[in-house]
Amino acid sequence: MALKDASVLADALVAYDDAPAAPTASQDERLERTSAVVPALRRQEALGRAAKRGE
Repeated sequence: MALKDASVLADALVAYDDAPAAPTASQDERLERTSAVVPALRRQEALGRAAKRGE
């Protein structure tokens, strides 16, 4: 995710004339992306725990 974050920030720095606006824009995109990834990771973690318990 760090590489994607860096890429999105670089794109925002190019797209915005106002440098302070770029991190805000990239953060908004990052939140959209991570809000989809985090639940999937939690489900995967729960499946891993269940497999270790033999369920």
